[in-house]
Amino acid sequence: MKPGRIPENASLRDPGTHAYSAAFMADCFDRESCKASRYRRPFSLIFLAIENRASLVEQTRENVVDAALSEMIGAIMKKVRGSDIVGRVSSDRFCVLLAETDGFGSMNTLRRLRKRAHETGKFRYLGKEFDLAPCLVSVTYPRDGEDFGELSRVGEDKCMRQRNGPLHRLRLMDKPLWEAFDILVDRKAHENIQNRRDDVLHAAHAGKDLGRNGCFSLDRSIYSRLVEAVAQDASTLGDSRGIVIAAGPRPEIFRRIFLSFGSEASARCRICIIGKAGGARFNAKKLAFVDADDEYLKEREVLLYLKENGAYGIFAAGRDDEMCGFNTADEWLVDSMMDKLQEAYFPRGY
Repeated sequence: MKPGRIPENASLRDPGTHAYSAAFMADCFDRESCKASRYRRPFSLIFLAIENRASLVEQTRENVVDAALSEMIGAIMKKVRGSDIVGRVSSDRFCVLLAETDGFGSMNTLRRLRKRAHETGKFRYLGKEFDLAPCLVSVTYPRDGEDFGELSRVGEDKCMRQRNGPLHRLRLMDKPLWEAFDILVDRKAHENIQNRRDDVLHAAHAGKDLGRNGCFSLDRSIYSRLVEAVAQDASTLGDSRGIVIAAGPRPEIFRRIFLSFGSEASARCRICIIGKAGGARFNAKKLAFVDADDEYLKEREVLLYLKENGAYGIFAAGRDDEMCGFNTADEWLVDSMMDKLQEAYFPRGY
């Protein structure tokens, strides 16, 4: 789809879902990109792909699939702001235009929409349950591209990476937090690593995925360097925004590491530590703390870091002086696990 003016007599709405038409979306993109260029303000797009639509039509009926799709898009339209535009750009592709929204803001919106899409994307037909399996990704103008075609290609590439990533391949989206953790921190995979007597990171059941995922078995001191690397990056975000959530049996270690790098000085990076407080005092200005005397946190550690153009996550279990776990740079896995942590420990949000 190329940006342009709405043709005369063109419909403004898609009759099936009541989302805006591709022509109207093109006009909105044209106007928003001109405004963004003039005032140097970014805006973002969220692409939603239903790649299994044709398959679902074959297994059920087209009107049944379209009804489920209409319900899902209707739910998404209720979750966006009045200034945002939801449009249908093809039979199985939708786009949400987020006016004056930067990359970090689009990630927050993406999380809400993804959750709502998965909640409403399931339907039943002749006693069987089917799933539209929506794939949602966000791109930002001008960071990811300056025309709709370029941004669409970036969105398609992100969609492919998301489909091939551990979140979907291991079916973690609907798993509870600690069940998903145990799938990632696969004991057998770590035993194989230990048998190789090798301290380097290895890809395991989630696949290499261009080096974005890997299991590890490391000495605790080397493992601490991974945490220190996150703290250092969080302290040098500059004008970017980010969020860090760390949880484990010894929260004071996380606190000490983040304070040593001056991470609390970054007003644009929120940092929260979860664990049993004990005698430690958490009075740093930018470090939030949640006191959680949780059985799951006695041997498990989680560190999740999400920023405007990147992500990193560590899932680990301690064994004496050794830490075994899984690390990832997959932004969708990090974002999903962060959402699960927030639901478990921040009932009122964070």
